[in-house]
Amino acid sequence: MAATHDVFNQVTPLADVNLFAGNQALQDALKFNAPGLNTAPLAALGQLAGSAAMQNHARLPTCTHPNCARTTAWATASTRWNSTPATTR
Repeated sequence: MAATHDVFNQVTPLADVNLFAGNQALQDALKFNAPGLNTAPLAALGQLAGSAAMQNHARLPTCTHPNCARTTAWATASTRWNSTPATTR
């Protein structure tokens, strides 16, 4: 299916970002409320949750047809039809 138009008013996908490291307010609250807390597991979770692989995994079920998947992580007018594990479970 050909694209009907390009969409320019979308932000780029937030991928390969440590979501815990980027949330200074959360880190400050944890230091204040739980000063002895080991935040290494939270940093690891933030890295996993902000990874491109996790973002792609979360994006796949947004298509309602079993064989539909967007070609990009952000909104465009183009789609392609294929079979993906997330949409066929």
